[in-house]
Amino acid sequence: MPIPAKPLNEPRLTAKDRVYNTLLEWITEGTMRPGEKIMDTEIAAYFSVSRTPVREALQLLADQKLIDIIPNRESIVSEIHPDEVRDNYELIGRLNCLAMGKDEDRISESFLQKLADINDRMKKAADAGRRKDVRILDKQFHQQFFDLADNYFLTKFFATLYTHCLRIETLYFTDPEDSAGSIRQHEEIISFLRKGDMKKAQKAMLRNWTDTIQNLPF
Repeated sequence: MPIPAKPLNEPRLTAKDRVYNTLLEWITEGTMRPGEKIMDTEIAAYFSVSRTPVREALQLLADQKLIDIIPNRESIVSEIHPDEVRDNYELIGRLNCLAMGKDEDRISESFLQKLADINDRMKKAADAGRRKDVRILDKQFHQQFFDLADNYFLTKFFATLYTHCLRIETLYFTDPEDSAGSIRQHEEIISFLRKGDMKKAQKAMLRNWTDTIQNLPF
């Protein structure tokens, strides 16, 4: 299994969290590919932990449909299913629109400026070829609407869906043209919000999510 030569040093995290966070990154960044076997004994040795936290971490990843656990046999990285991806992006887009609608009376110029600042940093990261930073900043842009809505369940659902979309997000932001397109759509969203046109802002938001899967190879 092609894994980095040295484990991360994160002493403040529990063993389960360290294993989960690292496996999540390997899966979403493509270090571990769809269909690849995951050996809990190998992972346990890599982190110098027992198999219990490894199995707990694997169960979390299975709950998020990032791995498939075959009882008494093996765990493998889940395949990417196009229909499921399309459904998830439609759902996460509509969830973001719902959060935006709840924000309508709270949206201020300072909030819009914060969005613009994040988008500007995203553009600079894209220009510099820092693809991972682009993805992180894109999430920060969308996260602002959930933070402003201040609704636990909306935020929780977004986080769960986003984790399941991470592999696609990583793939999407490898293309500079896709990054530039997303940045332009963010500008559109901000512009509609400044004009007080919530319906157009929500349409632009939904399009920002669903356009992600239009040009992907499946």
